[in-house]
Amino acid sequence: MKFKCSLAIKIFATAIFLVGSSNVYALNFTPSEFEWQTWGEKCQARYVVSGRGSKSIFVHRVSKAVVNQWNKKVGRTAWYMLHHYCAGIIYERRGKIAEGIKEYEYTIATVPANFDFHADIAARMARAHYKLKHLDKALYYAKQAIDAKPNLPNGYVVKAFIERNEGSIDEAIKTLVEGNINTQKRDSEINYHLGLAYMKREQYQDAMTYAKAAYKLGYPLPGLKDQLTKVGVWTED
Repeated sequence: MKFKCSLAIKIFATAIFLVGSSNVYALNFTPSEFEWQTWGEKCQARYVVSGRGSKSIFVHRVSKAVVNQWNKKVGRTAWYMLHHYCAGIIYERRGKIAEGIKEYEYTIATVPANFDFHADIAARMARAHYKLKHLDKALYYAKQAIDAKPNLPNGYVVKAFIERNEGSIDEAIKTLVEGNINTQKRDSEINYHLGLAYMKREQYQDAMTYAKAAYKLGYPLPGLKDQLTKVGVWTED
C-alpha cells in the first residue's frame, strides 16, 4: 500500500492550478430538499449567499448571524472557496465522483492544515478516490487527514475502511486502535469499525466490547448488533 513520494508533489501542483482557475459556478444548481437537509449548516450558510442560493427557496432558512458565524469560523480565504467543497458533496452524492473530487481540490488547497475543516476535506477526498479505485491517492488523503488533526476520527475511519476492504485486517485494527487512543475513546464510529474488524476475525467478544462502546456513545446503525446477534453472542446489559 505504499505510494511514490512524487504523488504528493503532483497533487499539490494540481491543487494550486485548480485554485488559480477556480470555477465560480460551482454552486450553480438547486439542491433537493433531502440534499439540503443532509448538507450541514456550514454548506447551507455558504449556499444562501451564493448567486443561485440567494434566489432559491432556501434563502431564508439560514440567518445572517449564522452565515457570519461560519464565515468567521472557516476563515476568509477558505470561506471564499467553500462553495466548491459544498458542490463536491452534492456531485459525489449524485454519483459524479470525479467532479466531486475536483471541487474538493479547489478548497483543500486554501484551508490551513491545522483547521478541523482540512481533515474533513482530506477524508472526503480519500473516500472519493477509493470509490474510483485510486488506492494510492485514497491512502494519501487518509494519512493527510490523520496528520492534519490526529485528535479527530475522520482519517482513521476512512484509512481503516480501505485497509479492511483490501484484506489488511490487522492494519485496520492497528489504525483504529491508534485513533481510539487519540480521540480518548470517545468516538462512536471508531469503536463501531473496531467491532466490525474484530467480527471479520471472528473475535466475537472483542467485537461485542467495541459494539457496546459504540452504541453507548450514540452510534445509530444496528448492523454490528445484528451480526453479533446472528452468531449468538450479543447480550443486553
